[in-house]
Amino acid sequence: MPELVEPPALLTPMTEGREVVEDYGSTGLSLCQHSVAFLRATLQQRAMIACAELAHLRDGRRVAVLGIELVRQKPDSAKGVMFITIGDETGVAKLMLWLNRYEAQRRLVLLATMLARHGKVQREAEVVHVIADRLEDLSGLLRSLGDRKRAWACRKSAGAGRRNWRASRLSEIGALRAICLISMYEQMCI
Repeated sequence: MPELVEPPALLTPMTEGREVVEDYGSTGLSLCQHSVAFLRATLQQRAMIACAELAHLRDGRRVAVLGIELVRQKPDSAKGVMFITIGDETGVAKLMLWLNRYEAQRRLVLLATMLARHGKVQREAEVVHVIADRLEDLSGLLRSLGDRKRAWACRKSAGAGRRNWRASRLSEIGALRAICLISMYEQMCI
């Protein structure tokens, strides 16, 4: 019996934002652009700064910053202060949320998928925190990620260049996990 030849499927290409959403949904990470990078133009219109910009701001300046929450902790020794580390396409930022602010916005802190933090920069030598006094739910903005298009392309070239490029994009998932993923990838290429 002759082999059946099927016509190629005509699928609409995914937007780059949709690629990132699908990557996170299937693997928990994306080797394309950081998810916040797709929202940067909208965030700038709302006067929200990137995490890396905090290093250059003066103590006491009011700011609004947004990033994906990486770590949230409320140690017993901190007398109710919650420490939150967020990250975006430019780096990470350290935030503090006092107990009374946490209690007033507890539901938002625990349920929102993306939060903007408004507060004051606190600088102690090289250490910079944002003392958050108001939170803003931007979960709807995150849900729009799949519809976002960008001129920047998710490069998928082969060989060692591909491995080096992918390693540079793994900052948001942590060094240990990156080493494991690169090792698995290299084993697949052998």
